[in-house]
Amino acid sequence: MRGSIAQRVTPVLAMLAAACPMPAGANGITVSQTTIVLHAGQDAHALTVVDPSAEPVRVQARLFRWHGGESDVYEPTQDIGFSPAIFTIEPGAAQIVRMVVQTPRAAQETAYRLFVDELPPPPRAGKIMLPVRLVIPVFVEGTRPAGSPALLWTASMRAGQLALTASNDGATRARVSDLGYRENGRDHMIAAGLAGYVLAGDRHVWSFPFHGTALEISAHTEQGDIHQSVPLTSP
Repeated sequence: MRGSIAQRVTPVLAMLAAACPMPAGANGITVSQTTIVLHAGQDAHALTVVDPSAEPVRVQARLFRWHGGESDVYEPTQDIGFSPAIFTIEPGAAQIVRMVVQTPRAAQETAYRLFVDELPPPPRAGKIMLPVRLVIPVFVEGTRPAGSPALLWTASMRAGQLALTASNDGATRARVSDLGYRENGRDHMIAAGLAGYVLAGDRHVWSFPFHGTALEISAHTEQGDIHQSVPLTSP
């Protein structure tokens, strides 16, 4: 089963890193891009990692295949080669990480996440260091025309919670933000800001308390706003 070999990362951590992957201040690494998209005919990409601090930093880069569902799942992959995987950046300097697609493209867009970790330095008396982790979405465009995501929304009650599922049969991802619903005439927020990605050919599930008889949802995506009723079904 997929979950038996997948490496899971705390969803909150991954979501925060995806939303704000460039740390503020003089400490910690920064990157040149927060999202990487490899379009048709583009099999190579270069990401710049910068050390703005006054100390050298050691960095490790790891790439995972990304699946959605009730929580994000990450699997080790060799679909995309990248180099170097471990490197040291001197103060104020930069390192280029080169990426190359190594497998034939699928019909739909394929999703990955690149984890760029600042490795802990040797311990120093009286000084606490908090290494930075950046999680960068990487999307490889499929052979089908990208078009728009094709989202189908369903909802069902289970164990006192409503499970709201968005399935995406389109060829590209949907980035959902400010996801909310209306219950008994009042508006409620499920997730402010980035609520999650519904990957191409995949699904995303949100669970929350719900006591109404009819569900109306609202959200923002890069393709436009969503306002629609979602029928409630039995589990």
